[in-house]
Amino acid sequence: LATSGQPPLPDRLTLIGNTPNPFNPETTIRFVVPAGPRRDYALRIYDVAGRLVRELASGQIDAGMHDVRWDGTDSRGQTVSSGVYLYRVSAGAEALRWKMVLLK
Repeated sequence: LATSGQPPLPDRLTLIGNTPNPFNPETTIRFVVPAGPRRDYALRIYDVAGRLVRELASGQIDAGMHDVRWDGTDSRGQTVSSGVYLYRVSAGAEALRWKMVLLK
């Protein structure tokens, strides 16, 4: 453990996952950005055909644990249908992706 009582940050971008999964009506995506300077990041949701559904977050991000909530809506604010969705988080040169299921 680090001297602050917190576990040390990983040396790579780490995707914790989303909970709950499956979800309805919302889920929270958790990830850890490694130690270092602020970096550009983005968190995007895609359908199974690879089409962008919504960009949940982007900009500059600090190291540490981060949570981003998705309410099951697209970029126009419309509720999406039940199904499998993919999310991709990128920070600096690293990117990770995983899948989640929306059940109605």
